[in-house]
Amino acid sequence: MRPKTFWIAAAPVCVGTAFAGALAGTWNLWIFLFTLLGAVSIQAMSNMVNDYAYNLKKAENGTRVGLPRATTEGWISMSAAKKMVGFSIVVCSLFGILLIVIGGLPIACIAVLSLICGFCYMGGPKPIAYTPFGEFLVLVFYGLFAVSGTYWLQTHSFNWLTLVPGLSLGLIGAAILFVNNYRDLDHDRSVGRYTLVAACGRKLANTLYMLMIFLPAAQAAQPLESGTPMTLTTPSAILAETATGTVIFEKNADERREVASITKLMTALLVLEALDRDEIALTDSVQISPRAAAMKGSQALLDANAVYPLEDLLRTTIMASANDSAVALSEYIAGSEENFVDRMNRRAAELGMTNTNYVNCTGYPQSGQYTTARDVCRLCCEIAKHPRYNQYASVWIDKLTHPGGRVTDLTNTNRLVRFYEGCDGYKTGSTDAAKYCLAATAEKNGMRLVAIVLGTPVSQTRFNEARQMLDYGFATYRRVVIANKGDLLGQNVEVRGGSAESVPLALGSGLSMLLKNGQQSGLSLSVQLPESVDAPIAQGDVIGLVDVLLDGQVIAKLNCVAAQDVPRPGFIEGLLRILRNWR
Repeated sequence: MRPKTFWIAAAPVCVGTAFAGALAGTWNLWIFLFTLLGAVSIQAMSNMVNDYAYNLKKAENGTRVGLPRATTEGWISMSAAKKMVGFSIVVCSLFGILLIVIGGLPIACIAVLSLICGFCYMGGPKPIAYTPFGEFLVLVFYGLFAVSGTYWLQTHSFNWLTLVPGLSLGLIGAAILFVNNYRDLDHDRSVGRYTLVAACGRKLANTLYMLMIFLPAAQAAQPLESGTPMTLTTPSAILAETATGTVIFEKNADERREVASITKLMTALLVLEALDRDEIALTDSVQISPRAAAMKGSQALLDANAVYPLEDLLRTTIMASANDSAVALSEYIAGSEENFVDRMNRRAAELGMTNTNYVNCTGYPQSGQYTTARDVCRLCCEIAKHPRYNQYASVWIDKLTHPGGRVTDLTNTNRLVRFYEGCDGYKTGSTDAAKYCLAATAEKNGMRLVAIVLGTPVSQTRFNEARQMLDYGFATYRRVVIANKGDLLGQNVEVRGGSAESVPLALGSGLSMLLKNGQQSGLSLSVQLPESVDAPIAQGDVIGLVDVLLDGQVIAKLNCVAAQDVPRPGFIEGLLRILRNWR
C-alpha cells in the first residue's frame, strides 16, 4: 500500500477544499472526508496494482535500487495480492459512486478517465509506465483534476484559480515519479522501460527535475490575483459607479438571464417615483387582496382582506423580498399586477434597459421574463437617486406587526448589509432557473459602487464575488470632481460695444469622473476662446469650450460661459466713453 505516498493524494483534496472555503465561502466537512478517503483509497489501490502488475510482467530484476516490492520479494503471494487489488477496487468504486452522486457529470467524467488511465498505466500491450508520459498523468490526475475536482465537489462550480495550486501539486507529484525513475534509470532500460528520464538522458533530466521543484515554489510566491476581479466564477457580472454609470468591470453583462427577486428593484423604483410625485403616500392604507396574500415564495405572511400601511408593504418588499407585499403594492398603484407590469416595461425602456422584459412584479418563475447584468446595473444607478430605498434595504433584522397583533420576524437576505462595510442595499434573488443572484451597493470615500452577480450555483459565492468586485473598485478607483458649475476660469474675453470692455468666464457645467488611482495627475484643461465677442451678453451665454484632457487625450468637453451680463452702453455712458477715447 506504501502509506508514505498517501500525502500525494491527500494534499490536493485539502487544497481544493481550502480554496472552496476561501473563494466560494463554503465547504462541507462530510464531503471533505469522503473525498479524502476516496483519494487515499485510490492511491492505495494504485500502489497495489503497480506492485502486482510489475511482478506479473516480470518487470524487475535484481538491479533495481528502489524500495522493495512485496510480491517481488515473496512477502505476499500473487493470489493474495490479486485479492487485495480486487478488494481495493471495490472500495474505490464505492467511494467513486458516492462522489459521483455528490458531484454529478464532471466527477463521473474524471472517474472514468481515472479508471482508464489507471488500467493503462501498467495494463495493456503498451503500458504508460513504459513510456515518457507517466509524469504527465501524475500532473493531470494528482494535480489539476484532483484540486479542481475537489473544488467542484464542494461548490458545484469551476474556478480557474484552482488550476494554479493544481499545477503546483501536479508538478511536485510528477517530480517524485521523475526522481524515482532517475534513480532506477539503468534498471528500467534493462527491462525495456522507456521513461521520461530515459528519453531525456541524465543531463537534461537534471534540468527538468529542478524546474519541477522550483516552478511550484515560484508560483506560490505570486499573488493569485493581479488586482483585478477577473477570476470571478459567476456566469454574468458587472461593476459600476452609480453617479456616472461608469462600468469598471463586466463579464457577459449582456447575457439574458432570469434574476428572480431582483425583479423587485423595478417594483420598488415605481413605488418610490410615485411617492415623489405625491400620487401615493407612505401613510396610505392598502387592503390586501386574496390573490396577493396567496403568493408563493418569500412572504411577509400578509392577511387577506386586512389593511396595512403602504410603508410596511414597501419595506417588506425591499428588505424581506416579500412577494405578497410586492403584488399588493402593484394592485394598489395600477389596479392590477398586469397593469403594473406594463408600467415596469415602459420604465425599463425609458432607462435604456433594452434586454429586459418583465412578466410579473416579483420575479417568481414565469416564461418570458429576463434581463441582463447591464440592465440591472442601469436600474440600480437610477435607484441610487432615491435614498429612501437604502433606508429599508440597510436594515438587517426587523419585525412586521399585522393588524391583528400577530408579528412576523424579518431578516434581510443580503448578507453584505451586515458583513461588508458601507453596504446598504440592494437586492438578492434565487430560483432554480435563476440560481443565486445579487445586486449589492456600498458607499465609501464619497463614491457609490454597485456590483451585480447573476447565476451562481452556490448562495455564498454571490456574496464573495460581489465583495471581491467592490473591494477592487474601492481600492483601485476614485471619483474625482474635475470641475464645478460656475467655477471661474480666471480668463476674460474682450467685448465689443459693451458696457464693459471684457467679460469674465466660468464653467457652464460640472464634471466628475471615475479615475484609477494616480490618473488625476494626468488631468489638464485646455480653453478654446474667440478673440472677442459682441455685446449684449447675458450671464450663461456660451462663449467657448473647455477640453478636459487625460494624459493629453480629450476625455470630455465643457461649455465656457459668461460669468455676468454685459449689456450695450446707454446714451450717456456711450458718450462719456467716446470723450475718454477722444482725449
